[in-house]
Amino acid sequence: MHPACPDGLNVPALIAAKGDQLKYWVDAANKVSKAAGQPVMKKKQAVGTLRACLAAHYGLDLSVIPAEVMIGPAPVDRVIKEAQWGFLRSMGDKWTAAAAANEPFNLLAGSTSTAVHSPHHSTPILPHGQQQSIDSLFAGLELQSPTIGPPNSESQLASDTIEALLGAALAGDIAARHKLSGLRSKPAGSNEEPIPQSNMVIANPSTSVTSQPPSSSLPIIIPVISAPPMEVSEAELLATCQMDIEALTKANGLEDVIAQVQSGEVQRIREKYGPDLKHRRAIPKWSSIKSTLNRRERVFGVLRDDFNNDEARFFAFFKLTSTAGKRPTTYQSVRKIAGALPHMREDVNEEKAAVQYQDPQSGIFSDALWQQRWQGQNEFEVWRSMGKESYTGL
Repeated sequence: MHPACPDGLNVPALIAAKGDQLKYWVDAANKVSKAAGQPVMKKKQAVGTLRACLAAHYGLDLSVIPAEVMIGPAPVDRVIKEAQWGFLRSMGDKWTAAAAANEPFNLLAGSTSTAVHSPHHSTPILPHGQQQSIDSLFAGLELQSPTIGPPNSESQLASDTIEALLGAALAGDIAARHKLSGLRSKPAGSNEEPIPQSNMVIANPSTSVTSQPPSSSLPIIIPVISAPPMEVSEAELLATCQMDIEALTKANGLEDVIAQVQSGEVQRIREKYGPDLKHRRAIPKWSSIKSTLNRRERVFGVLRDDFNNDEARFFAFFKLTSTAGKRPTTYQSVRKIAGALPHMREDVNEEKAAVQYQDPQSGIFSDALWQQRWQGQNEFEVWRSMGKESYTGL
């Protein structure tokens, strides 16, 4: 009989999980196994071995991935969002390669859009798929031109630039929405002045990179737009996540970090910018963001698992003693708590291996003898009582 899987642990999640997450699940499983006097799993193993051990422990078959259940067709916004993030990741790869070669990254240089040009313009037209994406974006947002104002000449951008702006607009970037607002299709019967024929070209949907259904066979009349070559820095390319990163790193205090995890903000950032179960690659800055998220989740795990969600007991334990006056209450740093966690586990596990906690008949660890000795203290409290608690050098 296999134990029940904890929340969030299933076949797709186990396949996608990396070292830190796998070790976290191993810790949780070992805690239950120790309490029941059962063998525990070793954490210092290869990622593939850890994954296999967890699958065997919970009775999961990694060769069978449950199909994602979807009622009805996928929402248009979701399809658009996934497509635009794909373009952003592709552009990020191009930027990384250009930076490694010490070359400028020009969004217009690699455009492959097929277009018919007028004698006075050289920029490719909008493909049919891009036009649909822009129109769908603003239809969902219900934004009107007077609200965001007419775009200036700098907002007339090329194909790859539009893909980047679409990704940013879907993530909530107001400036990106402003630039895209002028590229919407004009509705029939609009009071706006028609665009002169000399500034128009006809785009056949069959030339678009995005495949369309047969019913989309009518040509689209779109103004030819031109833009000067524009170099895009990393900050501009990743502007969609900058505000989230700043909000994440500003919460440094223990109370703020716990509140951040409880609100779901940490999980939201992980899902938005990290790799997903469909093998979507993470954004270039993900490695630095991931370490911050992992640290916060480990500390929250101490509150949830060791202190049984007793916040008063948790904060009282990590409160730093004030030596002078009425200074504001301060707590042990999140970084030090997360760093001390493996040392604490090692010291406590070494104590549990002592003969005094072994059942006289079976010779294995007895939780009853442990509780009799430590009177309901959790492992952090036992660590302190043993006199081994230390955060030096962390």
